[in-house]
Amino acid sequence: MFLSLLAQAGADSGDAMEGLEVSHDWVDWVVAGAILLLSILVGLVASRYVSRRLIRREIEPITARLLGRLGGFLVVLVGAVTALGILEVKGLGAVLGALGILGIAIAFALQDTLENLIAGLAMQLSKPFRKGDGVTLGDFEGTVEDIRMRYVFLRTYDGESVQLPSATVWKNAILNHTKEGTRRVRLDVRVPYSTDLEKAKSVLLDAASAVDLVLAHPGPAVWVTGFAEASVCVSLFVWFDTLSTNPFEVTDACAITAKRALDEAGIESPLPQRVVGEPRN
Repeated sequence: MFLSLLAQAGADSGDAMEGLEVSHDWVDWVVAGAILLLSILVGLVASRYVSRRLIRREIEPITARLLGRLGGFLVVLVGAVTALGILEVKGLGAVLGALGILGIAIAFALQDTLENLIAGLAMQLSKPFRKGDGVTLGDFEGTVEDIRMRYVFLRTYDGESVQLPSATVWKNAILNHTKEGTRRVRLDVRVPYSTDLEKAKSVLLDAASAVDLVLAHPGPAVWVTGFAEASVCVSLFVWFDTLSTNPFEVTDACAITAKRALDEAGIESPLPQRVVGEPRN
């Protein structure tokens, strides 16, 4: 399909070029040249102005320069079309039509690349996340290392580097754990049915409040969240600062403190149930 479109564009452009006619008045040529030159100068100024303004708005410099050049190109394009109109070019529509077919053929061949570029540009402008943010992108969770036009580079919490196409990131849900500045984690604790649940909740709440990584506002909360075969599930919810720590550190600190507090209060964890098919000792 791409080759057939390319061949058609070549044939149409050849026929169109043979039918072109232009003005022979030297005044028209001077005016058209002056307009074209002016549009080039204005395009250069516009390109630099747009780039600088976008960089001040914290747009990635590469993207800012690309958008600036695009704006300058549009100015020059308007000037060129105006100049051609002054020259009273006939048959220009056929040439533009052939170029349009050629553009469609090229866009079709570079579909994936253009899709990633457009998605990367959209992310640069909307800024759903920044470098250093902790995010979940599809099946991957970690810290954003770099944001480019075609790819997003992520460092997972396991220390692995992931390169994600911009289009894939843009099409799926983006969960930013850092943007709000705080995040909540949940720690499930199981206690025997004989446990005084109000006492267990109080012990866990005091233990979480004593952890330095846990925020006081909003403060920790403890809820009874379910019943298992041999235990009651009590869930501890705590908030932490995403800029200074990560969920693993907070969960670890809370688990250690909670276990110590439950032991001191005489609340033992229930014994695990025997796995079906496991031989008895």
